[in-house]
Amino acid sequence: MKIQEVDQASKLFRDLCSRGHCPDVVAFKILMRGLCKASRFKEAENLLDEIAGKGLSPSVVTYNVLIDSWCKNGSIDKAMALLSRMSGEDSKPNVITYTTLVDGLCRVERPDDAVLVWNVMERKGCSPNRVAYMALIYGLCK
Repeated sequence: MKIQEVDQASKLFRDLCSRGHCPDVVAFKILMRGLCKASRFKEAENLLDEIAGKGLSPSVVTYNVLIDSWCKNGSIDKAMALLSRMSGEDSKPNVITYTTLVDGLCRVERPDDAVLVWNVMERKGCSPNRVAYMALIYGLCK
């Protein structure tokens, strides 16, 4: 994604707000994804606070966009902090959330932490799927 395109999207997003049309969580997620693709993680993270400031609640998909980006960027501790934030905001992580974290932890050679996240996932009643199993198996065999 070109920086100019993200800048243009961000400007359009702000114009939407200034014209009295409050964007919904989906619009925030779309801009967040674009910012992450452009490696503008801090701006994307700031959108979470802006969502709350508008009286909206980030969806699990919104959180997953940022968690995935932090994991791919190697900022696994920031991704883990978002998992904690989700719990504090009554946003329920799903199998994608946990699988992303398991994979991210294995990529930074923290398999013991990946197993802990796996255990939390199961304890919270979130059933792992085939992709989750493969992420953990692959990570443990590295």
